[in-house]
Amino acid sequence: MLMLSVIRKGLASNLHFIGVVLFFILHGYARNYPLIPVGSLLVLLLEVLAAGFIVYWISRKIFDSPAKAGLFTSFVLTIYLFFVPFQDFFASYRATVTFAKLTWFLPACIIVMLILAVWLKKSHRKFYRTSRFITTLLAIYVLVECGIITGKILLPSSDNNSNLNKYQLTVCDTCKKISVYLIITDEHVGFEAERQYLNYYDTSFASFLHNEGFYLVQQPKSNYALTPFSVSSFLNMRYHENNLRPLLSYNHFAYVRVHEALSNNAVCSFFEKEGYRIVNNSFFDLKSAPAAYTSELPSAIRLITNQTMYYQTTKNLIRVVDAQFHFSWLARRVEDQTVNSNELMMARTLAEAKKNNSQPTFTYVHLLMPHPPFAFDSTGRRTYNTPLLKEGYLQYLVYTDKRLARFIQQLKQITKGQSAIILMGDHGVRFELKNSWAAAFDPLNAIYLPQKTYQGWYPGISHVNQFRVLFNTLFHQSLPMLPDSTTFGN
Repeated sequence: MLMLSVIRKGLASNLHFIGVVLFFILHGYARNYPLIPVGSLLVLLLEVLAAGFIVYWISRKIFDSPAKAGLFTSFVLTIYLFFVPFQDFFASYRATVTFAKLTWFLPACIIVMLILAVWLKKSHRKFYRTSRFITTLLAIYVLVECGIITGKILLPSSDNNSNLNKYQLTVCDTCKKISVYLIITDEHVGFEAERQYLNYYDTSFASFLHNEGFYLVQQPKSNYALTPFSVSSFLNMRYHENNLRPLLSYNHFAYVRVHEALSNNAVCSFFEKEGYRIVNNSFFDLKSAPAAYTSELPSAIRLITNQTMYYQTTKNLIRVVDAQFHFSWLARRVEDQTVNSNELMMARTLAEAKKNNSQPTFTYVHLLMPHPPFAFDSTGRRTYNTPLLKEGYLQYLVYTDKRLARFIQQLKQITKGQSAIILMGDHGVRFELKNSWAAAFDPLNAIYLPQKTYQGWYPGISHVNQFRVLFNTLFHQSLPMLPDSTTFGN
């Protein structure tokens, strides 16, 4: 009888927003088990609960009704905590994909919250049945998530190799597992393209790479001229489906699908299968390692928090406002943020490399340079609002090569030259498209392997085959090469 009384009181409670918070925490933990430390999870639970009670207390003052305050708090927390899943839902349908963009979706969410607040304020309903229904539904959701977590603890599943089966990749037990560093220098044109399109050739950087033991691929090609499409393609070692045309301005649906493929990419899955730990020093979220650019929270807990409105807003809002209104002070802030992020990613990579860890790592470093903004001239002098013209690109390219040389030298010294380093541009230079589309597909591509086995790389190799050759070389796989081709859009 006592238990039934407790259940009845619980179902009649107006504090059902606690169920929203519990479901958010448990669902995130179940989805990312066992990556989230329990201590960090409990801290996040307390923080979100505290925020929920604050919203509930304010709502009671506004509505003068515990039932209305509970409904409003649950609704606000649901939108806030599950912002990205709602956004992804609209992005999954072509008819609503434009609405899923932050510039539309965020204001719409705020407007809906305000409409609900006004309606609740004016309404004379008691909402007893509604509160009971929501509480019951959330209780079921929480119990289901508890069951899922219990099942994962008691019956740990084997590695999910569905993403790898089509590649017929097998674990190499006899291979030496060396750490691998993928360094993407965004929009870095290749050496041959420098001469052909820009009338320039950085002999000092080419000589540096050659002296450091790098193999400089001749006439390399990127398969796509837009970053998400290019990176997602070579990290999955395949071309995108035909309906994913890489024209961001017109195909946000493709943009979302490409990001999903990037997050669950085959390259990281295979490295994990080989016993590697994934280190992500980029601005793209990976399944087991979220983006490093956007938050000071521990990386593991951000696997949960990156679903929230706060994460998405802080990640994108500054750039959106700058693109729409062109405030000079905001532009400077965006440029400073880019420069600081580049330096932070290199510093984190070096700091991680210094750790004495017996487990090999696959480290993905993505530097937004010499991609705009052109933040430095060739002498290293800080510049702002540099026009997106050839001269500005060349100046920043020279600075980028000097900075990369210093970074690579430090990385090789720390790793004692015993790690693989892949240095590549995700695509070529795009502002030359009006003169030659080919310029967008001629990126830098240089590889360093301690054993100097570069036979698999051939002149004209495109990015889609980069990791096919690497896996064949390091892990004795037998991946066939795909035809080398390029595409920009329709």
